[in-house]
Amino acid sequence: MREAGVSIPGEVDAANGVCIQSPRFGWHNLPFADILGEKVHVPVWIDDDVNAFTVAQRLFGAGRQYKNFVTLAVGTGIGSSLVVNGELFRGSHGAAGKLGHITAVEGGRLCECGRRGCLMAHSAEPAMVEDWGRAKGFEATRADFAAAIDEKDEKAIAVMTAAGEMIGRHLADLVNLFDPEVVVAGGESMQFGDAILEPIKAAMEKYLFFAKPELLPDWVPNSWARGAAALATQHFFNFEIE
Repeated sequence: MREAGVSIPGEVDAANGVCIQSPRFGWHNLPFADILGEKVHVPVWIDDDVNAFTVAQRLFGAGRQYKNFVTLAVGTGIGSSLVVNGELFRGSHGAAGKLGHITAVEGGRLCECGRRGCLMAHSAEPAMVEDWGRAKGFEATRADFAAAIDEKDEKAIAVMTAAGEMIGRHLADLVNLFDPEVVVAGGESMQFGDAILEPIKAAMEKYLFFAKPELLPDWVPNSWARGAAALATQHFFNFEIE
């Protein structure tokens, strides 16, 4: 039997196949699985994009050896998901793990969600690019910023370090609350390697209380697609961790 999986940035009712909201796409209460299913004539499974990434990690990624782990995704947004006792923890309304929407700066920048001061509004890639462009005095693109990081541009490195430290500070809170075995890091920003990972690790080390889980980067260019495929795959097999 063929099935399809789709990962969506936003809040998703995975059980009913409804995108509750996706500020990035302007969707509200969209029965996406039914709509797509009518077009492709196969069952469709949908979930939040970071949840889908996490399912892939649980099935065949860096998280497959662990029963309790946290994922972190840094790219256009910032997200996280939790695996507890081998199962994805969704919370009461499917919105668990919204690290990117923790208030990092009171009254700060406007976030795509409509609130101000969210972590992703200050530390996701668009914020980094904007901050660096302002420091350099021109309207920068992500490609400009990526090239500057590769060239060890001091202002670009400083911007990424500040963003990484802010992410690590709040990631430490998540670790302190849930005590995972490891943290698996993904998202497009992982292409920057130590430039983003080291400040995250340093801030985590500073703010962690007791447990100090390893931060494991596990990202390839097709990771979002692997996550979507994992949504369908998990319904065929029992991948419970032994």
